[in-house]
Amino acid sequence: MWTAIILASLVAGGTAAYGAWAWRSVPRSRVLVVGGLCAIPLLWFGVSALTAKSWLRPGDLALNSVNVIHGNKFIGVTRRLLGLYEPPMQIAAGLAIAFAVVIRDKVWLTLAGLAFLWLAVEIAFALHGWSAVTRYLFEPEAVLVVLAGAGLGRVLAAGSPTSVAARLGGVAVAAILIGSLIPTAVERTRGAHSEIVKRRQAAVQIDRLETVIKQLGGPARIRACGQPVTTVGWQSILAWEVELNVGNVGFRPGRSIDKGNPIVLFKPHLGGWQVRPIHTLPANRAGCSSLRTDTAFG
Repeated sequence: MWTAIILASLVAGGTAAYGAWAWRSVPRSRVLVVGGLCAIPLLWFGVSALTAKSWLRPGDLALNSVNVIHGNKFIGVTRRLLGLYEPPMQIAAGLAIAFAVVIRDKVWLTLAGLAFLWLAVEIAFALHGWSAVTRYLFEPEAVLVVLAGAGLGRVLAAGSPTSVAARLGGVAVAAILIGSLIPTAVERTRGAHSEIVKRRQAAVQIDRLETVIKQLGGPARIRACGQPVTTVGWQSILAWEVELNVGNVGFRPGRSIDKGNPIVLFKPHLGGWQVRPIHTLPANRAGCSSLRTDTAFG
């Protein structure tokens, strides 16, 4: 618990430092500064406090995650950061930071320092036992990519305007960097298209979930037969459909079945759903047995 509070305080402290600068330099932003500082603890802990059994529920779920880093946490988190963009961009970002050190550019060095501080916080998450998944590393990665782009801009602007060799040299460096990224761009475009197709399939599956719940008598009838349970990726969606807080919907079917309490299992299967009442109370068996059904698949 205290680790979560300390890390939240670090985020709030960084925002407070920026807020102090904005308060002085941009007076019209003062209302936004105050609102932002108030929103941090509210958004960080408020949602889970309202919807789950504990206001620290997200941190509890992140412990012992299947995505946890095994082995050296420092190397593991750094590899996840570097895996977000290709070696040419990594080299460009490194050269940009080295150039900033040489010319003592405070803005560039500050941005790089903040990116590395974010990385250090994620390493602290991993050391605590949290997953430190790559989606939490998009922010420092974005800063490093911006520095790489700024460094490339400096290269293109270098030299005398009348020096053809210097100008062509800058263009050549830019062309090499862009050319080296073309295969990655093609691969990620194909990946994006694949994800769009998957999201369309997920939309069909959500529609089928909503339809089957209506056909079975609605959320109240489901809840009367047992706790709704599904896999973790569908927990929030099922909670919405059966009109419960997320914390009241099971997400570990095996554990829920082993407990022996009445549940209604919604198992995603081939783009559809298998609904199974399990451990139904004797008094409810006649009314709940009809919940056993399968939706369309495929």
